[in-house]
Amino acid sequence: MKKNNRTGMSLIVKNTVRMVEGFIFLFGIYLTLYGHISPASGFSGGIVLGCVFILMTIAFGKNVILESFGKTPAYIFNCSAALLFLVLGCCGILFGGFFSNFLEKIFPSANFRLFSAGLLPIYNIIIAVNIGTGLFMVFIILAVRRVIEIDGTRRLISTEFFDNFKEKN
Repeated sequence: MKKNNRTGMSLIVKNTVRMVEGFIFLFGIYLTLYGHISPASGFSGGIVLGCVFILMTIAFGKNVILESFGKTPAYIFNCSAALLFLVLGCCGILFGGFFSNFLEKIFPSANFRLFSAGLLPIYNIIIAVNIGTGLFMVFIILAVRRVIEIDGTRRLISTEFFDNFKEKN
């Protein structure tokens, strides 16, 4: 992702974000993958992953982030994760009940093996993607909206309107 130096915050903030964004992202992945054996889960991992994109948006400016990962890809990831969560839950009906651990029935294994946690790690990953992209979408939608007064009434408009207006004039 090309990070423009003209928009966003100061050079010190941008360099600091460049140094820590990978570590924070890895911490979010760690929380997600080890959620089934620790107090963290997909929700807390998704919050951390979403905050990485929010931090990048604040540091580099919304236009830089919207060029590489905007509202539409975040919406697609969010909806796909929710649909996949529902499909995996419904697949359990074939093997005993809603959200049943059907991996254990297909691949029986002992404790401390790859499939010993069943579907919990997969559910944690799906929830992390859903929560992270949802949080990022809410932030981006709030970041590109602005209230202005037109003819005595207050209206909520997109700042993309101002960007297009400035380009025309």
